[in-house]
Formats: sequence, structure tokens, C-alpha cells
Amino acid sequence: MKKLLAMLCALLLALGLAGCTTQHDDLYDNDSAIASENNRYMVVKFFGSLPGENQYDFSVSSITGARTLWKFNAQGEEEVTLSASLAESNGGRVKLVLVSPSGAVTTLAEASASSDSDDYTFTAQPGVWQAKLVGAEEPTLEGSLRFSHGNVSTD
Repeated sequence: MKKLLAMLCALLLALGLAGCTTQHDDLYDNDSAIASENNRYMVVKFFGSLPGENQYDFSVSSITGARTLWKFNAQGEEEVTLSASLAESNGGRVKLVLVSPSGAVTTLAEASASSDSDDYTFTAQPGVWQAKLVGAEEPTLEGSLRFSHGNVSTD
């Protein structure tokens, strides 16, 4: 009986730990899940720094899912510029997307081996705008985000 109880406890522990390592690769092509206000991601390491005003540099190891990097609550129509660069170093897929208050998702940049900067200027309608980092297949990358309005998100 004790042996059966020990085996049952070990099985429950193994199932619980297996649930902790669930990847979120399914979010990469799912705009409605990306647009959700909730972050759903798994990352091994995430380092961020603010080297200057309105700039966020980051280094990420093995990300799957979607994580908010930037938010802006537009009070009226405002012209906003985002500049993003993503340099991937080990495969996988990664992109930076803009999420509008209505939930529309626009890809701003997709990672490649180089770190070219892409500028995106848009007229923000009232509401909360977000820039999210979305990864699949556990890419490792370095990136930079510059913004004319808004703040780095620590959610």
C-alpha cells in the first residue's frame, strides 16, 4: 500500500512539473491570442535596459508566447513612431507586433540574422496600444525598441 501511494505521489508530481514546461508556440500565428491583454509566455532569460529616453534594449533566451514590451494610452489622435530591430542568433521564429485598442495586430518587425531597424509611424486613435514580442520554437535574440510616446511595460 505504501509503495502504491509513493508511486501515485511521484506520478502526480511528474504531471505537475510537466505542466510547468508547456510551450506557447501556438500563439505565434494566433492574432486573437496575441491581442489579449494577458501576457502568456515562457522565457529562460530576459534582460532589459533603458539606455536612453524612449529606448528599450533587450536580450532574450528561448522565448515562446507573447510578452508586452510597450504600452501607450492615447487620449486623442496622436502620431506615434516606433522603431524596432530584432537580431536572432539560433533559429526559431520571433516578431514584434503592434496591437491596437480594437485588437488588430500588425507585424512591425520579424527577426533575421541581421539587426536592421524598421520604423513604423501611425496615427493612434484613443485607447491603449501595445507592442508585443512574440516567439515560437525558442529563439534567442537581441532587440531594441524606440518610441515617440508611451512607456516600457513591466507587466
